[in-house]
Amino acid sequence: MIHAVIIRTDGTMSVIDHCPTLSELQGAVGGLIAPIYGPEGITGYVNDEGLLIGLPLNLIASALGGQPLVGDAIITGPLDSKGETTPLAEHRLGTVLLRNLRRDLREVPLDLASA
Repeated sequence: MIHAVIIRTDGTMSVIDHCPTLSELQGAVGGLIAPIYGPEGITGYVNDEGLLIGLPLNLIASALGGQPLVGDAIITGPLDSKGETTPLAEHRLGTVLLRNLRRDLREVPLDLASA
């Protein structure tokens, strides 16, 4: 089952088929993590110091998170009642993302000025 997706700033994505550990989350974003909570309960994680160290804008993660985000990001499903991430594949927005995983999303026009 697809639990999460890593979305890189270059537009490439990778699937994680298990619940990522803290160490895996930190490795994927390149440092300490900061949670983000997007529309419809989507949960994500980005580098906590991404703005301070000048990481590039992540257009796809920004669109999913509903706010400008920098650096590589991990997107998961909503948190459950115990605060654990749920699989992205079980979430409606996650199924849309996964359906388009092979598509080149870098060409989708995004208006981040209003974010």
